[in-house]
Amino acid sequence: MGAGEFISGRSEAQVQKAEVAKEMKAIHEYPEYEFQEMIELFEHEGVSKEDAKQISEILQKYQQSYNKTMVEKELGIEMQPDTVKLPEALTMGVSYIVGSIFPLIAYFFFPINIAFPLSLCLTVLALIIVGIIKGKLAELNLFRSTIEIVLVGILSAGGGYILGTLVPKLFGF
Repeated sequence: MGAGEFISGRSEAQVQKAEVAKEMKAIHEYPEYEFQEMIELFEHEGVSKEDAKQISEILQKYQQSYNKTMVEKELGIEMQPDTVKLPEALTMGVSYIVGSIFPLIAYFFFPINIAFPLSLCLTVLALIIVGIIKGKLAELNLFRSTIEIVLVGILSAGGGYILGTLVPKLFGF
């Protein structure tokens, strides 16, 4: 999971860098078109045509600011996306390991017929804790936040369980 997060984040940043490079090329090769586009971007935000033109003219005097503004407004991304996503990858990896302890711990101490329902209860308990933490951090209604996390977790686990039992049966295993 951590490796997947690392590759995903890195790939996204690499695509963003390519988009920034294309935009920089367009600004260099078609300055008038890009200037008009900048005016339109400001107008889209509610700035009058005259003020949008004046803001764009001022920004054009400061190429770095002009480029950064164009990229952020047109593409909605940062000028220099970070291609090293190690903290995110480590967070995902550690979260996956910690999260997997809850459903697995019962199997270390009990027979399967006891461990399975206990594992389900521990998993729901973990989801409730995550829902409460998410609710507090995001300042959401704790009940709704918890229900959302528990329902998504149950649907995800149910989908995995169904696939894990159906697919082998379909292929005769």
